[in-house]
Amino acid sequence: MAQKAPTTARRGFRMPHIYVILFALSALEALATYVVPAHQFERVEGPDGRQVIDLDTYTAVEASPTSFLDFMTAIPRGLVDAGEVVFFTFIIYYRRRFHGDTTAGFTAGVLNPINTGLAQQISGVETFSGAGLRAVLLVVLIG
Repeated sequence: MAQKAPTTARRGFRMPHIYVILFALSALEALATYVVPAHQFERVEGPDGRQVIDLDTYTAVEASPTSFLDFMTAIPRGLVDAGEVVFFTFIIYYRRRFHGDTTAGFTAGVLNPINTGLAQQISGVETFSGAGLRAVLLVVLIG
């Protein structure tokens, strides 16, 4: 009869599941609303036209600690608020999972919805700007 190989127990740190990490960070942030003094800054237009905070306008405001309901619904509300990002992340994941890795085309995708549309929207750059440069890069990478 064949003998079983001895099993060794894993020791040391084991990374917790992502949901445990999200829950712990959300709980820590909710508790911080009871400890950290509430404040605000006024927003002004920066040199590039974006809204930035004015560091000289620090003002203490009335605290509004996170309620238990707010804490429990933080993640679902965050998913709704970031729906575009979540949706595109799912699309890209499933596209790469079922259609294979196309690194060169993904990196220089002329009209790729993630590295052009979504990233440029988040960063405030004109949507789909630089498509000519990416087209040249795509030809170089593929050819």
